[in-house]
Amino acid sequence: MDVSNIDDEDIIIYLAKRGSGTYAEKDYKGKNKEFLDLHNAWTAEQVLLLLRLTRSSSTIPLTRKDT
Repeated sequence: MDVSNIDDEDIIIYLAKRGSGTYAEKDYKGKNKEFLDLHNAWTAEQVLLLLRLTRSSSTIPLTRKDT
């Protein structure tokens, strides 16, 4: 089976809030901590912004922008 790399630019990883609710590094442990610095790990706010943009535009850049 052909599986994409975890940091593939065509994949968005949803980064859920944990602990303090601020996306602080101390809130993530084990494997979850690996996702924090990936360019394609997005917060709920970033995903919602992407959804809003898709409604108003047919072309959107799929690169992470910190909000």
